[in-house]
Amino acid sequence: MTVLGETSDFLVTGFDGASMLPVVRPGDRILWRRVRMGRVPASGAVVGRLRGAKLIAHRLVGRCAPGWVITQGDACPSADPPAEESAIAWVAVAAWREGRPICLDRPSRPTRLAFRFRAVARSLARSAILRARAWAIAGRGTRSR
Repeated sequence: MTVLGETSDFLVTGFDGASMLPVVRPGDRILWRRVRMGRVPASGAVVGRLRGAKLIAHRLVGRCAPGWVITQGDACPSADPPAEESAIAWVAVAAWREGRPICLDRPSRPTRLAFRFRAVARSLARSAILRARAWAIAGRGTRSR
């Protein structure tokens, strides 16, 4: 994400990924509020998780142990590895697309399943292409008689 503005408690970013489709699209603007220590929001909120120096926007899907949370992108087929609550630095409070406000609520189940299906299909297609290339490079793509 590209940081467009920042104060001590708020951050405005430009979203540039695909993990939160269809709710958040590339080019959308997100207003974030800093999460105070021990005040991680309830499940379902869009949170900014720090992964190294990079801010990742995913939805908080649950807690797996005291002090540990699980996040997942709306378009991702599986959840992220568990993270410490301290990694949740921001919570999204508003978003805009082309100057108009957008709703950050979780998409309906059929929409989520469709996007996950597409993500899995893309992944399978990519692995099939890589296997075919490896097969051809190894010289197994031609038959000897």
